[in-house]
Amino acid sequence: MGWVRGFTVKAGDVATVLKLLVGAGVSAAGLGVSHGGTLRWFGFSLFVVVPLLAVVVWRSGEGATASRPAASASASPTGSRLKLRAAGVVGLAAATLVLTSMVLMQIAAPRPSYASGFDGQDPHFMKCIPDARPLGGGWPIQEAGGQTIGRLFLFQSDTCSTVWPKILLTLAASRRLKGDSIRILVERPADDIQNIFFLRLLGDKKYGWSNMLGHSKCVFARVQLKLNTNKPGGPPTQSACL
Repeated sequence: MGWVRGFTVKAGDVATVLKLLVGAGVSAAGLGVSHGGTLRWFGFSLFVVVPLLAVVVWRSGEGATASRPAASASASPTGSRLKLRAAGVVGLAAATLVLTSMVLMQIAAPRPSYASGFDGQDPHFMKCIPDARPLGGGWPIQEAGGQTIGRLFLFQSDTCSTVWPKILLTLAASRRLKGDSIRILVERPADDIQNIFFLRLLGDKKYGWSNMLGHSKCVFARVQLKLNTNKPGGPPTQSACL
C-alpha cells in the first residue's frame, strides 16, 4: 500500500478530471435530449447535475478549509483542499457514470413502434366513421377574450383501432369566424408521433375533424383557434390522453 501513501494530488489534475467529466456528461445529455421521450429527462438531468456538482466539488475544499482552524503550522491548507476536491471528483465520477449509463442503455434499447396504416388518414375516407364512438370530451375551445366557441371531443373506431379529435362549434361562432381556422395537433406519446391538421371554418358548418392516429397506449389532441392573419385567436385546449 505504499503507492497509496505516496500518491499526490495536483490542482491541475483535479481541474482536468472535472473538465473531462463535465464534457462526458454534457455529451451524453445531448444524446438523450436529441432522442426525445423519456431520454429527455435523463438528458436534462445530466445537463443540470454534472456542471452543478463540478462547481460544488471545486468550491467545497475552500469552504471546508476556511471553516476549519489550523491544527499546526506545518498543516497544508492547499493539500487539504485538493484532497477534498479529489474526493469530490470520485463522487462526481460515480454520479456521471450512473446517469450516462442510464442514457446509453435507453438509447441502445429498441424504441417501441405503434405505427398504424391509418396514421394520418381521414376517418371518413378510410370508412372508420360508421362504428365511431365518443372516447371522451367536452373540453372548451375559447377565444382570446375567454368566450367559449366550441368543444373538443375524441372519437374512437374499434374497427380501425384509431382515435381522432372532433370539433363542435356553436353556429354563431362558426359564422362569425368564417375564414379563420383551428389548428389541431394529435399526438401519440408512446412513440412521439404527431399529426397536425388545419380545420378551415366555412361559416355554416359547425363541426369538423382531423386525421387519425392508431390507438396504442393513449392519444391526445391540442387545438387552438388561428385567425386568418396566422395569429393565435385564443388559448390552446388540450384533451386528456385516452
